[in-house]
Amino acid sequence: MNTRNETYLRKALDDEASQLGAMQPGQGRNVALYKAARKLGGLLHYGMDAGRIIDALRGASERNGYMDKAGARQVDATIRNGLESGASEPRYINTLAAQEKNSQGHSHASGDAVSTKTPLMPSFPERQKECWSEAGRKLAADLLARAQLNLWPSWLRGVNVTTCLWQGIGYQQQGAWLEPEQLGLSPEFHQDGRKRKIALPAGLMIATRRGGEVVALTVRTPDNRPAWQPRYWQVKGSLAVPFIAARHEDEHGGPVAIVEGAIDAMSIWQESGDVISCVALTGKGKLAVDDTAAQIIAKADPLFIVPDNDQDRAKLETVRAWRQKWPQAIVMPLPPEVKDANELLTMPNPPFSLAAWTRAALELASRRAA
Repeated sequence: MNTRNETYLRKALDDEASQLGAMQPGQGRNVALYKAARKLGGLLHYGMDAGRIIDALRGASERNGYMDKAGARQVDATIRNGLESGASEPRYINTLAAQEKNSQGHSHASGDAVSTKTPLMPSFPERQKECWSEAGRKLAADLLARAQLNLWPSWLRGVNVTTCLWQGIGYQQQGAWLEPEQLGLSPEFHQDGRKRKIALPAGLMIATRRGGEVVALTVRTPDNRPAWQPRYWQVKGSLAVPFIAARHEDEHGGPVAIVEGAIDAMSIWQESGDVISCVALTGKGKLAVDDTAAQIIAKADPLFIVPDNDQDRAKLETVRAWRQKWPQAIVMPLPPEVKDANELLTMPNPPFSLAAWTRAALELASRRAA
């Protein structure tokens, strides 16, 4: 790391910790903690020490009293969620510095000039600046096909091979680097002039499709991943639209569940016997609900909302927004012993099976409709 970058990163961390530590009760300390972790997580690719960030933000939470109120477990969970979210959306010092210089009244080194406030459910089609070219989508399909040669049950989190093949799931055994031009993206460069490559880490590869084409690749990284690496890593240039678990994405009508994660979506679809299609608004619901997902949700009968049980404040706000947007939906909770639908599928001695839960959901909807 060069001296200029090191100075910038040190100041970014100090500024975030200082501002967070000065907050008072009632000023939204948990939200501010998440935003600070997310901003700093976006700089982890420069080699920042994740442990140092965690220590600084924990210390700030102690100084502002939030640690005493919420406890270390909640503080650590908020920091982890923020770091993982930020690490999946890298931020670049040159861009941040230029924006800070041109902005009026902003001197926050860690990037207040770059808004991290994303609408819970942004409207579509707000197109991304850069998406994959046709050649890039073909390459993504080839990468998926190769990853689908490595489907061993122990890696699949309870999702069977048939579901993986149908829904576009594979396993990337080793990490790889892609040239941006391979995906039809414009090249970016390091400070020393070296071209930035696009990371494709090892892990469970999840493909999002539209019109039969792969438009996004997300990797669920192993539990023993490096501290800086997020649990879910989306390949740059992926289209930010929801994952859909269904037999055919253009089939409308019938039961549909809105969930948070793609693996939860696959788990419910599989265990319902292809009865309940699922739309995964991954990442605290910040993906654009495109026309395909909107049609599936609009024509659902019945429509379920399935919240996770590990909800922090941001997730609770997201579920509240889902309920406001789709008031006809039935909120179908999972048993409190599990974090999400996939955990209910994989835990050794569940209170009941995920298949039984899907049957109960359909029976409840039937009674309400009667």
